Order: sequence, then structure tokens, then C-alpha cells
Amino acid sequence: MKRRLEVAGGTTQQDRMIHDKRVTLDRALIYSYQGANIHILGKMEEDTHIRCLINPDKLKMDYDDKILSIPFETDIDAGDVFEWCGTGSYWLVYLQDLDELAYFRSEIRRCRYEI
Repeated sequence: MKRRLEVAGGTTQQDRMIHDKRVTLDRALIYSYQGANIHILGKMEEDTHIRCLINPDKLKMDYDDKILSIPFETDIDAGDVFEWCGTGSYWLVYLQDLDELAYFRSEIRRCRYEI
């Protein structure tokens, strides 16, 4: 039984839930309409893209705030700026959701201004 649990993601229930959420994210990256290619500025080579999910934030009225979901392996942090390759717009990783343990999830805000 222990071997079956380890194959399913771990011996504890939380480990299995994290594993299942990660599998769901991996499938959504391929098949979802919200799937997008991004290029992280300063951390990646020029023609390298990463697949992620960019969903609208329906809890706020501001249309320039969205939610980014991306695997932890991409090495993205709060404060990074990336280019959304489909639209050519730039976005700032604003606030990470620390409750999410399966993947990196954060609020992002569109960059339109120069300092």
C-alpha cells in the first residue's frame, strides 16, 4: 500500500493533493485557452519561451491585473518583468500567493509607464 501511495504522489494526503494539482497544471499548459508563452527579461536567452497560464483576476475591477500560474522550475520571483509573447506587452510579477504549494502562482500587473 505504501508503494502505491508513493506512486500516486506521496504517503500523506497533502503530498498527493500537491501532486494532482501539478499534473492538472501541466495538462492545462498544453490544452487551456489561457495558456501563453512568456519571456522573462534578464533571466532567459533571447529566443527562449516558457509556457504558463494567465487568467483574469475576477475579484478586482482593474483590467490590468491578472493571475500567473507557472511551474516552480522556471525560477521566476516577485519583482521580475516578463514579456507576454502573444500580445507583446510587458508584465510585472507583483504578489506571490504563498498558500499555493504545487506551482508558482502570483498576481501580475501590466507595465505601461517609465520612471
